[in-house]
Amino acid sequence: MVENVRKAIKIDEHVPDGLTTSMVENVFYVLQKCCRKAISTSNSNSVLVVLSGAMNLLSNEYQEALQQKKMEPSKLFLGGLGVQKTGTEIATALNNMDVSG
Repeated sequence: MVENVRKAIKIDEHVPDGLTTSMVENVFYVLQKCCRKAISTSNSNSVLVVLSGAMNLLSNEYQEALQQKKMEPSKLFLGGLGVQKTGTEIATALNNMDVSG
């Protein structure tokens, strides 16, 4: 689960005609599949461990990735490399945070 979430974050890309990036859909897909698999075991300990792991991933690595994406547009105002960022990319970063909220 951890490696798949990390991979989803790493391969993040803009989805054509999408309001979010692939990271949002892929991370939640992985977590949903893992949680459903744990629930299907009918073992409460397994469910608790997987849910705890999912919460930790969302609270740490996923949130960190969202914050990093959010900070990229601020380079626009600092005259940094982010000048090439388009309005769509900025809106997408904000939408990622909104739908993940």
